[in-house]
Amino acid sequence: MSGESWLGKRVELVVHLKDQYLRLRRGERGTVTGQFRDGFNVPLRVLWDNGTNWSVHYDEIQLVDEADRAARGRTHASAS
Repeated sequence: MSGESWLGKRVELVVHLKDQYLRLRRGERGTVTGQFRDGFNVPLRVLWDNGTNWSVHYDEIQLVDEADRAARGRTHASAS
């Protein structure tokens, strides 16, 4: 999915970032505000819902609708 535009898409952080001063935890959500394609920068700039601006790589996030589908699948599986 790195070939298409992520601008304006809602994402969820799926990794734990090892920075004690960063206010981001796994499960945080935000909106993509920038996408770099030069190969040198971290690819996606995100404005997180907690007010933090932090860039991430594609493998550190997932689209929110994909996260919601996965959560619904876990809920339905545990109810069975």
